[in-house]
Amino acid sequence: MNKKRFTIVLVMALLVVGGILLTSCAQPTPETVVKTVVVTEVVEGEPVEVVKTVVVTPEVVEPGAVEFKSKDPTTFVDVTGAGDTDTLDPAWNYESAGDAVIQNIYDQLVTYNGADATSFVPSLAESWEISEDGMTYVFHIRQGVKFHEGQDLTPEDVAYTLQRGILQGGGWSPQWLYTEALFGTGV
Repeated sequence: MNKKRFTIVLVMALLVVGGILLTSCAQPTPETVVKTVVVTEVVEGEPVEVVKTVVVTPEVVEPGAVEFKSKDPTTFVDVTGAGDTDTLDPAWNYESAGDAVIQNIYDQLVTYNGADATSFVPSLAESWEISEDGMTYVFHIRQGVKFHEGQDLTPEDVAYTLQRGILQGGGWSPQWLYTEALFGTGV
């Protein structure tokens, strides 16, 4: 009997909460104001009492489409949400929503050449060299790149980022892609 009573109370509570949520999301209905005013007007001759009833109904304005105006008509922003981000740390991120944001915040050493996933173009690296045995990669970092606070990007910063990612990434991050290629094993 106790379980049945709990179920009934739970269902009633959910109905009350659901009703509150549904009514709070509804469009407000305009309030009609009816006001009766007694006005005494003095006209030449005898005073005349006039009763006026004024009914005011506010006009409901439906929200229209928002038009984006940019100084540069070739510039646009397309924000599509794939969900909430788990983290904005590239060493830990391994999901689409976070990746979409990270790709717009952080620059990469190299990036894909358009839609071609086998061809790369420089980004932070002006150029790069790969040794014949494929074990040594040398990236030449573009000069003049600055962090948000104005400090110059150095090759040491790039090395730190890669090392930190490998050391902190863990098995639930994309860092296994580095460790598998470099060491022949996952994290």
